[in-house]
Amino acid sequence: MKRLSISVRAMVGLAVGALVALLAGVGPASGVNDGGDPEWDYAENGPTTWADSFPTCGGDFQSPVDVQEVTAGEGGAELVFDYDRRSDVTVFNNSHTVEAEVEAGAGSIEVKIGDESKSYELLQFHFHTPSEHELSGYDQEAEMHLVHKAEDGSLAVVGVLFENGRRQSALTRIWRDLPDVDDEREIDVRHVPLRSLVPAKADAYHYVGSLTTPPCTENVDWFVLDRIDTMSRGQLRELRHIFSGLEFPSGNARPIQRTVVDDLDAVDLSRD
Repeated sequence: MKRLSISVRAMVGLAVGALVALLAGVGPASGVNDGGDPEWDYAENGPTTWADSFPTCGGDFQSPVDVQEVTAGEGGAELVFDYDRRSDVTVFNNSHTVEAEVEAGAGSIEVKIGDESKSYELLQFHFHTPSEHELSGYDQEAEMHLVHKAEDGSLAVVGVLFENGRRQSALTRIWRDLPDVDDEREIDVRHVPLRSLVPAKADAYHYVGSLTTPPCTENVDWFVLDRIDTMSRGQLRELRHIFSGLEFPSGNARPIQRTVVDDLDAVDLSRD
């Protein structure tokens, strides 16, 4: 695997405290919800109703957020990616998103603060359209979430935003046969270039939030890349087509829950 190092620039406020808690494993998340509960969706039982059935969805530290970039401070940590050059994945539609499960051991991230570090294994990545996070008030066409889990059960999610532009070649094999909402297949996709899922040059902003779908588990460490990646018009069109119509009046994105200004950390990212 090739190691990709991202430095974490701390913003004002909870910068140091949040990252120290991250390394200490404070507040482990209960796990990843795969969206199997039929009582929630993005239409009649949409985001405004989630807290009725899932009280945590009404919590104070919910995601996604509007990341106010202008308040970023100096780097205080590193986020190191260790992804396989290529790996097989299993792609399916869980009725809320297109998800790609990754083989065990195919990827991990390490959060480093001084002499301390904490590792998370890559479990899966999935997609939302439009983007769930915003950068200084602006959303984008789509967003990919790379979901990682540590041995203590805590979660770290890396968010990559996409705008219309050049084709995202790392997703080409997956996009050849995207499963629709009513498609129950599990599609084995070989040789996906995991390493290329993360832009070569970027920084990331860190904050403590939640899963963006029920049960909206909190104490999730988020790393939102500040460099907006691109998908082609065709790639974006196919994703929007799946998450459109009466079932998805506004796509499969949860609205912004709060604006993060004084409790945001910034993370530097660079390749070896």
